[in-house]
Amino acid sequence: MSELIVTESMPIMALRGLSVFPGALLHFDVGRSKSVRAVNEAMGENQRILLISQKDIEKDDPELKDLYEIGTICKIKQVLRLPGDNMRILVEGESRGRIAELLRVERYLFGRVETVSDHSYAKGGAKAEAYVRLAASLFEQYSEYANRITPDIMFKAMYADDPSEMADIIAQNLFIEYAEKQKLLAELHPVKRLRMACDILSRENEVLRLQSELQDKMQDAMNKNQREYVLREQLRVIQSELGEDEGDEIQTYKDRIQAVG
Repeated sequence: MSELIVTESMPIMALRGLSVFPGALLHFDVGRSKSVRAVNEAMGENQRILLISQKDIEKDDPELKDLYEIGTICKIKQVLRLPGDNMRILVEGESRGRIAELLRVERYLFGRVETVSDHSYAKGGAKAEAYVRLAASLFEQYSEYANRITPDIMFKAMYADDPSEMADIIAQNLFIEYAEKQKLLAELHPVKRLRMACDILSRENEVLRLQSELQDKMQDAMNKNQREYVLREQLRVIQSELGEDEGDEIQTYKDRIQAVG
């Protein structure tokens, strides 16, 4: 079983279509009034807040039953006030957490939060090491296909030697549905979590590879059609310049153009 440690009470903010993992540095916009109040409350205390995804992104005022069980306790590093009551915040994930008890729900969510630790595993074992190496290789392939992973993220991933850290880095930077990311956040066994990340990477790499091949084939087809169009236009111009009585010469040019195509 994982070790549960009751922490201080803190504001809680529901996220729509977004998951934050421990160790991640992430910025996003905040607009709902309850969320803005939760951020303001956190900034007035110790800048700590529990960010937890809601199951239905259409739900504007989620209750406890509408939230996933596991979220992430974060430190608010920066707040940028935007026009109106909106804001853009920069947060750093600290640890997994769950709501032990809601103490306030009217103006914003506030409650007692438990930090959730990883399950123990055989550190330095061959299985863990194998998954770390596999994950690094798959993530490198993914970065080449997706072309959206920044160099600093790749550096962190390549030099991570802990399954938990590696899995969380990969999970935060995968471009997949947030519900699938939530499954990775909720898995408390580091090696199992990394194995799940490897499975997702393998699938995404195959999809991206096929997508790349299809794009190449479509581009080749477009290039061929364009080349044929240009040649037809050249033939039409030549026919127009030579006139109708120059049939043999027209056929000669036509044969040459078709040979080029």
